Amino acid sequence: MIVRTDRPVYTHDDRITAIEIAALVAVAVAFVASVALMALQPKPEYEMVSVVVQPGDTLWGLARQYAPSMDPREAVYIIRGANDGLDPGRLQPGDVVLVPTEVK
Repeated sequence: MIVRTDRPVYTHDDRITAIEIAALVAVAVAFVASVALMALQPKPEYEMVSVVVQPGDTLWGLARQYAPSMDPREAVYIIRGANDGLDPGRLQPGDVVLVPTEVK
């Protein structure tokens, strides 16, 4: 193996360039903005409770029972998101389902 010593190993100065500074500032601003947006998002006006499914229960019925002032479509969407793999057509008595309930 031949090693050439007539060229410097690094071709870049040890100084930070304006482009690198601009990139670091852009990343920092994006990070701060994303943290600020997460902090400013409104907190949900509901809590999740565990409900044991009874014979004849449906997601729509549970949504209307536990969150009566919420749009049932929104409540069903929240129920399906909180219960991964939940198939509304296969809801069985004895299943435990997380359901939103209104905060008082």
